[in-house]
Amino acid sequence: MFENAALRRRTRERLRIGTLPNREPDHTWEGSGLAVDCAVCEKPITDDEIGVEIQFAPPGNMPGLDRLHLHAACFTLWELERTRSY
Repeated sequence: MFENAALRRRTRERLRIGTLPNREPDHTWEGSGLAVDCAVCEKPITDDEIGVEIQFAPPGNMPGLDRLHLHAACFTLWELERTRSY
């Protein structure tokens, strides 16, 4: 995974430009990874890792996007950056 400081900067930028949602998900699930890429770090979430799936009810703040997968640590980072006051 990326160095934490670099990943935080990247997450803030993606929140700023709208490629990551900046609102609370409507549904959240945790479980074994599904071999899909993480929406934050873009690395695969393997079946031996905990993955988090977040879902947004349409229309959401990103048209066409209703479901994302994240590593548990990336979910925490996204939550921290999403709710942080600058």
